[in-house]
Amino acid sequence: METLGNESSNWLHKTDNSDLQAKTFIQYCVLPRAIHSSFDAAYTAKFLFKLHDLETSNFSIINILDSLVNSEILFGTLFTLTPTEAENLGLFFADILRSLNDWADQTVFEKANDITVILETISTLSFDEFRLKLYQYHSTILNDVSRALNVEDYMCRRNAITFMKNLLGVYPTVEDHCEKIVELIEKIALKEHREDLKLSSSALIGHFKSRSKDWVHLWDFIPLSDSEKEEHAGKRKAIQDKIAEAKRKKEEEARQKELKAKQEAENNKQKKLASVISYDESASTNKRIDSRGSDASKGRYDYYSKYDQAKASNDDKTEGSNDDKTISKSSKDSYSE
Repeated sequence: METLGNESSNWLHKTDNSDLQAKTFIQYCVLPRAIHSSFDAAYTAKFLFKLHDLETSNFSIINILDSLVNSEILFGTLFTLTPTEAENLGLFFADILRSLNDWADQTVFEKANDITVILETISTLSFDEFRLKLYQYHSTILNDVSRALNVEDYMCRRNAITFMKNLLGVYPTVEDHCEKIVELIEKIALKEHREDLKLSSSALIGHFKSRSKDWVHLWDFIPLSDSEKEEHAGKRKAIQDKIAEAKRKKEEEARQKELKAKQEAENNKQKKLASVISYDESASTNKRIDSRGSDASKGRYDYYSKYDQAKASNDDKTEGSNDDKTISKSSKDSYSE
């Protein structure tokens, strides 16, 4: 480690244009290595903070991060990367932000940093100034990612989703930022017609919302005066009321839709049941008509009339038989005489 510290003093030369030096360092040393592989992404992030720990001459971690984040190169970079490179870039930013989030604790910040090393200027960077700087980084990343997500180009939008997937649990952390990114991705999930992007964005929403309990209020992330805190709290309450009202309306619409569906199902069931009953009655009537034939239309008195006719016919037959017997007997008597 001592050898590394001695050698690092020759890596960066003193210059009047530190911003140009930082951009050149990022362009030729940091980004090419960070997107090469997941291991290189983690190595590059840790290497930057190791240079800071070694108090490398002419090196300022804040200058490097300003050039990396505030120059808004993230949007253009996401536009040109492959999916694997976008994933590696996400891992790189996750390690960077994880270290910076640790510094948001004042004890850790004061223990890990020599103020003159953090920002090599006459003025010093206080803890509250660092918190504001970190919030600025978070806001800039949000703007770059939002621009990339709003672009209709397939690769740019896909890379932005992949990039954010690898920041889960690290970024975003501020409540306002979380709600904005969730709202944006929800719109994409609703309107996107490409199935892979639709599915990946929907999954990302679920991951963000599952961490909603860990979201940080703005006044806990940056220093705010009492009046600013009260004003922001009022805005937050208005936003929450609006969200709650929208949720209530959505639930009411869903409930009404469910009731309507149940009513339609019940009506269809009743119609189907009535149709079955009508069919059964028709079949039963036809069966009785077939079995009875023409008698089905006759009443009780018709049967009585039929009975009388049958009786009269039998009487006629009986009388005819008696007459035949009388004639036969008369014939026999005549013959015997």
